[in-house]
Amino acid sequence: MLLEGSLGRTLDSQQAVLQIVRERTSTLSRLIHNLTMLQTVPREVLALAPVSVVEVVQHVLTKFRRSAEEAGIVFMKELPAELPPVLGDWERLELVFGHLVDNAIKFSPDGGTVSVCTWADREMVYVSVSDEGIGIPPEHWNRIFERFYQVDGTAKRRFGGMGVGLALVWEIVEAHGRTVAVESEPGGGSTFTIALPQVIRPSGSFPHRAD
Repeated sequence: MLLEGSLGRTLDSQQAVLQIVRERTSTLSRLIHNLTMLQTVPREVLALAPVSVVEVVQHVLTKFRRSAEEAGIVFMKELPAELPPVLGDWERLELVFGHLVDNAIKFSPDGGTVSVCTWADREMVYVSVSDEGIGIPPEHWNRIFERFYQVDGTAKRRFGGMGVGLALVWEIVEAHGRTVAVESEPGGGSTFTIALPQVIRPSGSFPHRAD
């Protein structure tokens, strides 16, 4: 209400401080939500239904558009509308893609590009999120999905977080019966790819990602 002027006029210096308070409060709220969600991702609690991955991804990109613009990040999208639906939990898939996009924005250099692509074969629908950031050394690939794991203290201090996001991504995807693939190299950015099972439907041809 203070930021919106509902309680009276505030000085520019006060607006700046209030903005910081709002951002920190939002971060704390997100961390608490993530910690809570870690306790509720077993497969038996998923609300599985036919889901359009493209719609979920587009919703996520809309939510993070402002953050990307503030960081000078450009979204490159390859989201064919005709992809078949997957059997998934909308809320939790939104959380998965949101974490991956948020991380990609945070770890990308200003003016960089975050690419989000979706494609399918005859059984799966795939979603990849790529950044042009600092990358992940190979020796950390097997641990980045562990709860509270941080690649190094420098990254933790610079980018914040508790090492919960990727753990939550892994556990949600695993609850869907799948895993997360990662490709990365120091200084060369990272790509996270998720495969989700399609809703069973009559045989036919599906669009493929162009190489």
